[in-house]
Amino acid sequence: MKTIIIVRHSKAEQNFLGTDFERKLTETGKENTLLVANKFKERGLPVDLIISSPAKRAKTTAQLFSDVIGYHKDAILYKSELYNAPEFVYSALISQISDDVQTVVLFGHNPGITNFINSLGIVHIDNVPTTGIFAFSLPGAQWKNFLPSKKTFLFFDYPKLNK
Repeated sequence: MKTIIIVRHSKAEQNFLGTDFERKLTETGKENTLLVANKFKERGLPVDLIISSPAKRAKTTAQLFSDVIGYHKDAILYKSELYNAPEFVYSALISQISDDVQTVVLFGHNPGITNFINSLGIVHIDNVPTTGIFAFSLPGAQWKNFLPSKKTFLFFDYPKLNK
């Protein structure tokens, strides 16, 4: 069985003078990342691979999350195609993961994350909030079969559920 965890980056600065790519997390965003990461850690799911958008807000969210769950930050893969990616990019990326990986965590942006989750046909979510985390699994041992595989919803969590 394969497990996929999708995480939307945490709350980022709104009034920022630099580029969108350089926006940093707010203090609330950092706190929310730690909150959701600790809740995830309680679930006891092992993580074999973390892939993140290289945008500052997603990268920082992934690094803080990895600190909490004990995943080495230097092992995070940064994929430029995840920066503001449409839903089909997530499917393509997942289909290329090495089959020795059982559980992957992907960090990215809206609206792509919400659109991707809704394209799976498992549930419908109006909007994945910042630091929202959505998990599902699929049977089988090969990621290349991701698209036609039956997917099973595991959980959906976000900061307001835990406060």
